[in-house]
Amino acid sequence: LLGLRAQSMFYPGLLDKLGIDVTVLRGPNNEYKSAVEPLLRKNYSESNKEQLGALLGEFWTTISSSIAESRGLSTSDLDAIAEDIGVRLPLDAVELGLIDAVFYEDEFEALLESNLDSLELETISFGEYALPENMFGMSMSEENLADLVSTLSDDDTEESDTEELGGEIAVIYAVGAIESGDGDAETIGSATTAAAIKAARLAPDVKAVVLRVNSPGGSALASDVIWRETILLKEAGKTLVVSMGDLAASGGYYISCAADKIYANPTTITGSIGVFGIIPNLGGMYEKHLGVTFDEIATHSHAGKPDGVFAMSDFEIQAYNEIITGIYSDFTSKVAQGRNLTAAQVEEIARGRVWSGNDALEIGLVDEIGNLEDAINFVEELINIPDANLIYLPEIRDPFEVLIEDLTGVRAGFDALGFVAGDNTTINEIISVKRMVESKDIYQTRLPFSLLFIE
Repeated sequence: LLGLRAQSMFYPGLLDKLGIDVTVLRGPNNEYKSAVEPLLRKNYSESNKEQLGALLGEFWTTISSSIAESRGLSTSDLDAIAEDIGVRLPLDAVELGLIDAVFYEDEFEALLESNLDSLELETISFGEYALPENMFGMSMSEENLADLVSTLSDDDTEESDTEELGGEIAVIYAVGAIESGDGDAETIGSATTAAAIKAARLAPDVKAVVLRVNSPGGSALASDVIWRETILLKEAGKTLVVSMGDLAASGGYYISCAADKIYANPTTITGSIGVFGIIPNLGGMYEKHLGVTFDEIATHSHAGKPDGVFAMSDFEIQAYNEIITGIYSDFTSKVAQGRNLTAAQVEEIARGRVWSGNDALEIGLVDEIGNLEDAINFVEELINIPDANLIYLPEIRDPFEVLIEDLTGVRAGFDALGFVAGDNTTINEIISVKRMVESKDIYQTRLPFSLLFIE
């Protein structure tokens, strides 16, 4: 909650560099008609500042008044929160009275269900909820609406929460960088992976899960969502064993640390228990090389910051470093809890340092040196089911669909730029950096380098 800001780019410097002349026709009584200003000026005119300032001020008054009324605060309280960057961690919002609690999704669902007395919580998506009003412009009676909702709900629950998956051991693959949302063949999506772990938790035939991790980490938030599902799995009485591949670093270790047992290869790169943030500042490049300038007007000092255009102030850096510190503290406490170590012991082996599998065994980050097969064999012995049936999650996508995607879109673009078809390492690195820079998750629990094994 930082206030409101308007920022614009202005192009006369760019036009000069390119030798482009632009004629703008604007009558003498159109001083507030500001759409053409980016072509005429290098900053806002006083008239435009006046109208933008009035708009932002009115919008903020409306927003802050509504928030203040609903939360029992004053508008001056909200101004102070915005000016001081008061909400740096989720619990800050609780202490300031902006929200009531910090919950994981399952805790929130439990809260809803607790308010339904003896009724079972049933949900419907917004798309389904809105469908009766918008579909073909038709209206529906309450009776027909109820029938439709019932049908849609039935469709959603074709696969019951407690449906058997067909195996006693679920092998769940977590491969690639960790991102919020759905994953794909090259990324670990928090929604996809969490759903796979949840499915294994609820399936009555699944006795244990082997989580195969090969990841340099990624989004701190996405890692935490997946970690929560591993905790719920264990609370349900099911065994969780992690098998680490080449990498299980940073966020990759975050999602592993709660396991009952962790296997790693001798050369697995693991640990990297740390957090960083990436905020590019491109404004200087725009001005120096392109001649593009910027101007802004805001209701509060830090509105819209960081913006990726200009460097943060010392105060802003201090505030956002507190967020980094908070995430780091949460990360290390989870490691301490999962590995039965003290905070001091974790701090000694954390601080962002990477370890080999052999070293990780000595310091307590992993339990055994072994591969995926070793982890599965251990679980089979533990549940006393030799040659147990294995179920692999998430479901593997159709290879033909993946091939079609590879032949179109971004990879075709790389081909057009001259990258050879087999140059997947270069392409994957570019895609990885692009995803990280474009990610909405600023804070990363991620390995700070990529490792390429050359035979």
